[in-house]
Amino acid sequence: MLRRSRLLLALVAVVAVACGSPPKAKPMPPTVTPIVTGDPAPGPGADPTPGPTAEQPLPLWSNVKTGRLANGLTYYVMRHKQPENRAALWLAVNAGSLQEDDDQQGLAHFVEHMAFNGTAKYPKQAIIDYLEKIGMEFGPDVNAYTSFDETVYQLQVPTDDASYVAKGLDILRQWAGSIAFDPVEVDKERGVVLEEWRLGRGAEERVFRKQASVIFGGTRYAERLPIGKPEIIKSAPGDAARRYYRDWYRPDLMAVIVVGDLDPDALVAQVSAVFGDLTNPATPRTRPGGGALVKGEPKIAIDTDPELRQATVELSAMFPHRRESHGSDYRWFVIDALYHEMLGARMQRLARQPGAPFVMAFSSTGSSTREVESFSRSALAKDGQILPTLAVLLDETTRVERHGFTAAEFELAKASYLRRTANSAVEWDQEEAAGYADELTRHFFEHELVIGRVAEDELARKYTPTITLDEVNHAAVGWSADAAHAITVTAPAKAKAIPSVEEVRAALVAAAGRTLEPWVEQAVPTALMATAPTAGTITNETPADDLGVVRWTLSNGAKVIVLPTTFDNQRVVFEASSPGGTAQWKDPRWKKARLAGAALSALGVGALSADQLDRFLATKRVNVWPTISETDEGLGGETTTADLPTLLQLIHLRMTAPRRDPEAFAAWKAGRAELLARRDLSPEVGFGDELTATLSGGHKRRKPLTAADVRALDLDESLAAWRDRFGDASDFTFTFVGNLDLATLRPLVETYLASLPAAGRRETRKDIGVKPPKAVVRKVVKRGVEPKAAVQIVFHDEQPWSRADEADVSALAAVLDIRLREILREDMGGVYGVGVWGWISRQPTQRRSFVVRFGCAPENAKALEAAVMTEIARVQKDGVDASYLDKVRETKRRSHELELKDNNYWLDLLGTAAAYGDDPHDDLRAATATDAMTVERVKAAAARYLSPKRMVVGVLLPVN
Repeated sequence: MLRRSRLLLALVAVVAVACGSPPKAKPMPPTVTPIVTGDPAPGPGADPTPGPTAEQPLPLWSNVKTGRLANGLTYYVMRHKQPENRAALWLAVNAGSLQEDDDQQGLAHFVEHMAFNGTAKYPKQAIIDYLEKIGMEFGPDVNAYTSFDETVYQLQVPTDDASYVAKGLDILRQWAGSIAFDPVEVDKERGVVLEEWRLGRGAEERVFRKQASVIFGGTRYAERLPIGKPEIIKSAPGDAARRYYRDWYRPDLMAVIVVGDLDPDALVAQVSAVFGDLTNPATPRTRPGGGALVKGEPKIAIDTDPELRQATVELSAMFPHRRESHGSDYRWFVIDALYHEMLGARMQRLARQPGAPFVMAFSSTGSSTREVESFSRSALAKDGQILPTLAVLLDETTRVERHGFTAAEFELAKASYLRRTANSAVEWDQEEAAGYADELTRHFFEHELVIGRVAEDELARKYTPTITLDEVNHAAVGWSADAAHAITVTAPAKAKAIPSVEEVRAALVAAAGRTLEPWVEQAVPTALMATAPTAGTITNETPADDLGVVRWTLSNGAKVIVLPTTFDNQRVVFEASSPGGTAQWKDPRWKKARLAGAALSALGVGALSADQLDRFLATKRVNVWPTISETDEGLGGETTTADLPTLLQLIHLRMTAPRRDPEAFAAWKAGRAELLARRDLSPEVGFGDELTATLSGGHKRRKPLTAADVRALDLDESLAAWRDRFGDASDFTFTFVGNLDLATLRPLVETYLASLPAAGRRETRKDIGVKPPKAVVRKVVKRGVEPKAAVQIVFHDEQPWSRADEADVSALAAVLDIRLREILREDMGGVYGVGVWGWISRQPTQRRSFVVRFGCAPENAKALEAAVMTEIARVQKDGVDASYLDKVRETKRRSHELELKDNNYWLDLLGTAAAYGDDPHDDLRAATATDAMTVERVKAAAARYLSPKRMVVGVLLPVN
């Protein structure tokens, strides 16, 4: 008799009762009841009063000061210096959409919005106005979110003036207990929240709503989606929102989190003084949870939509959220990580086979909600391959259970995991403050273990060697043993072979009885290169300048720019660039090799297949990604100081040894074609394609890529095209920024970069002849079934590039971004957000582009577009109030403070300067020359750049 899968039996027991009861599964780790006040709660089987021999929760990281005020409010304060002169100030409220009454669905989120529309001390938009004046940007530095279980407000403020932190805490205090709910603001904000609801509408949202009611059926999660119901948002009385606020915004359900370079003791005193007056209701309501999921027969949901582009299959086993506060809990976390790393590698290997029924597949365990974790296996199925994809997902989890992972896979996964924890430990002090604030927020909500990156690495090194292969092999049985099971299928309405529920159930039964052979694992390569290339030399060296930049010229003509920094403890970033790109190719080559960069980078290098390369790099932190754009070819990547030799070797191989692998190329083409086959079913994608065609005058090289285009690609033509672009290193510039030692880097550069082939070619960026329209063009596109519209206004023309003009365009865009947000969102309540961008291209042609884009209700599109044009005309005639420029100057100054400590900023600065022959000092001066922004210049820029005689207006409307 075949040994049946215990995991599959959990799925098919109700379907195939004649098969008997499944064997007893391995026990789950302890679980935890969802936390109400932020205190840890023991789960089933845990000792509620641990004795001296019981395992104790690990203490909170000593870098964090925590406590609770007399009114029950919890605080966390942590001194941290990254980014410099900034502090993260967060307010965490242990209430979300689950706590809404029936007449409040959507009002938890609405209350969050109202916090930004006036409090007792700060009326209307005073909070946003103040924060913008001190250089903080709405969105990146000032934000909030609402979920099923919680609401969190997030501020980042400067710390070089104590008043900024004090004011920031006062704003949090106002949000915690003094939101105004001004009736006028309430009615205006209804429109904004409805636009956020509208923005999220689409095929994915439609099928999610259908399937959420199946997956979470019988719980509050199924009927309390955070965005809520539009009819309630439109008409709920203000008292309903105030009732939610009174019930759930109370100190015993709140935490204040402060992470920044500040004195913790002083901050604790401040928090106590600012928040100590908050009071709890005399009779506080009991906080409702989500409820238990219904177990038993697997829930199966199969849904289609005419606008879906791909078919997906997902198997979920949902179980109570596990405890996260003890050392043994971390051990379970490592087991999870090892299992998914190994299964994920297997699924990726299968996806690279030409006959794979899916494009990509994933395996994970994680929190679906605060109360529920899920073991999920999902895949993007090819057309007509839903049931075969389901079979692979079932077979591979069953294969692991029956035959286990191999010892080689296990050792590699452990080494890879420990490499990641070690890297995290080394860089702990470079972690952004917001990352730690987020971690402390989770500690408050669910008592997630927070012990610091170094201690986590020590914990990983303690527990990883104790984990057995058998434990990992059977982890999925533990996750699934007492779980609620669901299988969801989503597909385009016209997809082939969409299965029925009965066919899915039959597939489960069939999978349980299949014979599966053990996995055959490939050996891990021991080296990237068999022998090192014959080294070249550095023929010229420019010593470090005042910026610390060193420049080398290599014997093959290539240039190297190096900037050693200490912004990260071990991270190194790099890029390489050469002018040329696909514009150098005639049409026949372009058609057959246009995706050479993406295709060949997916095939491995030299003697190593993509799978072998992945396995070799699994224990290293090395990434190199090639690109061939229209005007340039190059590479980008990152590594650590320890892995620098591997990075240089991989750069050399990427440029000189693209791999000819016909089977892998065919598999890549099949997957890419599948992703493109129905791309235009998305209304937004179709709208973008139409606008691109209009703005390019219908140029053939601006047409959207199709599945047929991918199928026409040729491997040998792609290889020839690759060698054409990367076979001559003489006009390449390589830029390295990070924690670098020049004495270590020098021989690596001579060996692996100076040895690259060179022919002395000199190319320029070529204009392929794209001709935008020279008049006003209005393009109305009707697509989609949702009541949503999008408007995009593009001003464009020829424009000689200069730093001054570029600065003017940037200032104008920043000012209009604020003004149009105020008018379209705050005054008219017609949009959720509006985007404004402006730039001037330098090569191969010099042109300016200025874009305004927003989404809205179809019936409001004309009025909102008119409001944009009216404001532009007003700025052209009258200019802008100086206060807006003050905000823009301060925002740019504050942003530049952070940029100067960012390796990626310097990489882009130095690379761009090299590409255009600029002096990087000029770019640095331009970045700080905010005094050049004047009301007169912005007014003149609006008149010069926003001519209503040269623009394209695109409008997306629904079909009906």
